[in-house]
Amino acid sequence: MTDGSPIAHEELQARLAEHDRYVASAGREGELLDLCGVVVEDFDFAGHDLTDVMAVGGSFLRCRFVAGELSGIDFSHAKIAECDFSQAVLNKANLARAVAKGSCFDGANMVRADMIRVDLERASLRAADLRGATISCANLDGAVLDDANLTHASFSGTSLEGASLDGAIGAPAPKPVT
Repeated sequence: MTDGSPIAHEELQARLAEHDRYVASAGREGELLDLCGVVVEDFDFAGHDLTDVMAVGGSFLRCRFVAGELSGIDFSHAKIAECDFSQAVLNKANLARAVAKGSCFDGANMVRADMIRVDLERASLRAADLRGATISCANLDGAVLDDANLTHASFSGTSLEGASLDGAIGAPAPKPVT
């Protein structure tokens, strides 16, 4: 945990180097990255395997995770606003109660992601693969889900006011006007 001030990029690079050693050695060397409670701004995580990393309650502002491997990452209760997750792999990722306003998940693979109570207001999920994702009690107001695969995704209690679902596969039926 940190005191709320952003982590220095040099320190984060050193932690990532240890994590990369951990991943390359199947856990025999280095150290699994722990991003719980950290504050990270304007950082590019491209090229790092963040599978199963814990980032609970962290704050990530304007970070890039483009085409990254983030399967199983735990972003629960995290702020991941204005981040770019384009083409990232987030299979079985935990985004429960995360705030991801204005973030981009275009083309991301989010199969079976846990997105309970996530705030994706104004987020872009164009052509994202959300098959089997649990997106319940969430805020997707103004989100763009054009051409997304929503097959077997659960949208129970989710607000989609002003969301765009053009060409989406398995899109939830619009609520009847009463």
